[in-house]
Amino acid sequence: MKFAGDFDSLNFRVLSPGFKLGEYQSETARLQIHNDAGQELGDNYLAYNNGNIEVKKMFLPSMLTLDLRVIRQDCLGYIMEPYPL
Repeated sequence: MKFAGDFDSLNFRVLSPGFKLGEYQSETARLQIHNDAGQELGDNYLAYNNGNIEVKKMFLPSMLTLDLRVIRQDCLGYIMEPYPL
C-alpha cells in the first residue's frame, strides 16, 4: 500500500465518500478496521477500486501516521464518526 507523504495532514479532516486515501498493488491487500468490540468493519468504510483505496462512508481520521515504528506498536490511525447524543 502507498499513502501520500502528507498522509498525517488528514487528521481531524472530514473525509467524504470517493476521497482517495491511498493506493494498493495487490488485490488481496486490505486495511483492517476494528471497532471497540473487535469486529472487522473495513468494508463499511473503504472501497478498493482500480488500484485506489477510497472512502466509502464519511469519517474523521485521527492519529494517522506514516511512522512505521508507531504503526507496528499501535496502528496506522483511528476512525471517528459522529455519535448521536
